[in-house]
Amino acid sequence: MMKILVVDASSDVRMRVVRSLSELSGIVVQGAVAGVGDAVRAMEDCPLDGVVTGVTFPEGDVLQLIAAAKRRHLGTVIVFAPIDSEEARAGYVAAGASHVVDGRINDLAATMQGMTEEATPDPFALVGRLAVGAAHDINNYLVAGEVALAFAERSVGGEVKKDLRQVRASFDGVARIARALTSYARGGQPVADSVELEPLVRRVLEAFGRIIPDGVRVVVEAASNVPPIRGVASELEQVVLNLVLNACEAMIWGGTLWLVIEPGAAGHVRLEVADTGRGLPPAVAGSDGATTPSSKHARASKGLGLGIVRTVIERHGGTLELGRAVGGGASITILLPA
Repeated sequence: MMKILVVDASSDVRMRVVRSLSELSGIVVQGAVAGVGDAVRAMEDCPLDGVVTGVTFPEGDVLQLIAAAKRRHLGTVIVFAPIDSEEARAGYVAAGASHVVDGRINDLAATMQGMTEEATPDPFALVGRLAVGAAHDINNYLVAGEVALAFAERSVGGEVKKDLRQVRASFDGVARIARALTSYARGGQPVADSVELEPLVRRVLEAFGRIIPDGVRVVVEAASNVPPIRGVASELEQVVLNLVLNACEAMIWGGTLWLVIEPGAAGHVRLEVADTGRGLPPAVAGSDGATTPSSKHARASKGLGLGIVRTVIERHGGTLELGRAVGGGASITILLPA
């Protein structure tokens, strides 16, 4: 499903484009805005695959919007405008537009329908391709940091040494993620192993305990008979970390965060992450977490969007449900096959 933002100064044009694209299979119009500033904010708040713009915008605004879309790594930027000059058309392409379409609704619809009929890009493959270019530099920094840690660990003890072990664990996590993304981009697949969920959760909490606010009490409740699951540990660690961060950021005045791990129904393992924060906004709580804007402004989240978290869980054959915790906070329940 391709998620598109429509940007145009004319309300009539926006309405006609939205109506036309909404009739196409494989297209979800996430929003329609009038200006570049609104478009940039929407790119920050919504899960998007592309932008359609250009009919009534001056050239400078179109180029500014293309640059903003490139910074957000959007793969589709369609300039939809009556352009007689091949030089102007080439200029938009050189600036980063993926398509330049004459200013007719039918031509735009035909172009986008053809795009949706092609193989749908895997968002994880896109992230992996972006990671390939940075992997070399990331590894250089990690090696330098690990050497410095090795020397530091020889000369300190007590709490400082414990802190350094947490730093090393964080470095190891970064290295695992970089390797997984790079391998995936080059055609490999993440390697699934038998994963014990309780140790994974405690490992994440220990490695990132320093960034959990002092006023937040973390409670892990794990049943004794929880079977292992089959999954990619680095991806599941990112899911747990980001759900924890999102929950903590919803409890600006402190509160309690519960992570409950227990056997689920029909051969599944159940993980519930619940907090006493402000809860999910109604638009998000009533959605599937994948096709609505993120809860960034309501919860000041630095974590993964719920849509991406859901994608990771579904790749593992599981499900994710949003709900309300006792006391009014948020509750996110994940079921994964044992």
